[in-house]
Amino acid sequence: MRQGNNEWYRAGMPRRARRRKAEELRTHLREAQADGRSIEGVVGDDRAEFAAAWAAADRSHTAQAFASWLQRSRWR
Repeated sequence: MRQGNNEWYRAGMPRRARRRKAEELRTHLREAQADGRSIEGVVGDDRAEFAAAWAAADRSHTAQAFASWLQRSRWR
């Protein structure tokens, strides 16, 4: 978790978002372990890369949501 939080911090993710992502990751890992998968099987060998990719996906999702909102709004 710490390594992910550090990557998310470096990516500029706000504290509240980092806490949310950490909780999502904890839940995801618990579910994976309940299914018999290892942590390494979920995040791979490079945990920093996994965290950075997850942060990028989150930013991409946010950007897409904003663009969608912008298209629907009067602020175009």
